[in-house]
Amino acid sequence: MQNTYMDYAQGTCDAIEILVNSALSKAKFDRTIQASIVECIDEEKNIYKVRQQDATYNATAANPGIIYKPGTTVYILIPENDYSKEKKIIASIGDIGVNKLAKEIAELNERLTKIEQELF
Repeated sequence: MQNTYMDYAQGTCDAIEILVNSALSKAKFDRTIQASIVECIDEEKNIYKVRQQDATYNATAANPGIIYKPGTTVYILIPENDYSKEKKIIASIGDIGVNKLAKEIAELNERLTKIEQELF
């Protein structure tokens, strides 16, 4: 089978995407992810077990006045894109005010990631 120009172009685009994703995964910027509350591990310290896809992490609630129920979808801040650092629950989805702002920040974060991918 003979390769066409489009095959080479697609291969080049695929290679660039791999390189960009690799660079972004090592980048030192804060990342915001969505996860769901599994359980409260320590009520006094506001530590929760959260699940993102197939992975589970411990995360501390940034606002100690909020109690999250299992199954609640939350935004988790990953400092410097380093999952070994302390993760913070910054908001839950569905609440008014703070969560609307957190959603807008997450959307801006996604747009920034797309722009970075286009630049690299």
